[in-house]
Amino acid sequence: MNEEQKKAYREKRERIKKAKIEDFKRRDNFHKQLKEVKLETFRDRPDEVSSLRCVHVEGNLLVVEWDAPASNNSPIKGYNVYLSKKTIKIGEINPNKNHQLEEKAVTDLVKVATKDIADNVRYHEFRDLDLGTCYYVVVTAVNDLGEGYKATPLMIRTLSE
Repeated sequence: MNEEQKKAYREKRERIKKAKIEDFKRRDNFHKQLKEVKLETFRDRPDEVSSLRCVHVEGNLLVVEWDAPASNNSPIKGYNVYLSKKTIKIGEINPNKNHQLEEKAVTDLVKVATKDIADNVRYHEFRDLDLGTCYYVVVTAVNDLGEGYKATPLMIRTLSE
């Protein structure tokens, strides 16, 4: 290759490189704009209530409370409270198989209460439970698009007399 051909080749490579950089910048800018638009208009069921906690245990009474999850651009209208239908006596718990109990509890959950957001209540009292028994509890949020995602059940034990 003579000098003219080398120069033309380098210029062509520079043009291609600049075109690729410009194309990358355009695509990157497009994706940023698309992401902003999606975040503003994205609507979904509420996120899982992952902040569920037991705040009071007394005899056969349990009180749980929770924080509001992300509403995903659709206001939360209320909460559903679930309790495991099958209870587990303390002697039946095998720490090595606890994950299997949680998986089983998810399928055995029964809705025991519905809380309206207008009441501004994010707690629930479970009364008349069996003493010395473990229960699994899950709370879900509800909005216009339906019931939110379920979190891993919280295992709570009543006192033994």
